[in-house]
Amino acid sequence: MKHIYIATLLAPTLAIADCPTGDDLETGIKFQIEGGATETFQRLENGTTQANYRDGESEETRVLLAKGVYLLEYTPVIDGVASYGERTGYSYDMTPDEMPNPKPGITWNTKASLIESGLFTSEIQSYEFGQLTELTLGSCTYDMMTIDISLDNDGEITLETLHYLPELAIAYLAETTFNGETDTYVYFDIEALN
Repeated sequence: MKHIYIATLLAPTLAIADCPTGDDLETGIKFQIEGGATETFQRLENGTTQANYRDGESEETRVLLAKGVYLLEYTPVIDGVASYGERTGYSYDMTPDEMPNPKPGITWNTKASLIESGLFTSEIQSYEFGQLTELTLGSCTYDMMTIDISLDNDGEITLETLHYLPELAIAYLAETTFNGETDTYVYFDIEALN
């Protein structure tokens, strides 16, 4: 009877130990998304975060993020090779380290210069950081903060909602609206890669 009791006490601890932490960004953290898609986040040597999104079929995109939130680069990947001719680069009037740390209740407005397939444009980006709630992914529970973003590119407005996980210092796209059409992405499981 004593052995069963000890095993019961240890079981939750073992489950918690399997949940990814910020340290796992060194080798990668993978999310499962409804519909068969996946997204993997990994910290690069320069301190930025790279995210690879695969739709479960043939489409793949690679994004580079500052502080796990702010878009620096968006690149389609075709047959495993980055298509730099279709890359979109974002530059700001500050370095990635100078961008605001995600905190509940703050707002931030900035202008980004874009180069997209060789064309130069700009957009006004507005960020609203929500309050902390909890999010469960598989057997893991994390603090989560929604980030509502408005992107104004010459009058064309895109609305996005990110889910930011402070413990992991990364955010994933939960919803996007453009031209009256909304796409929702439901992330439901998480694992650390070795």
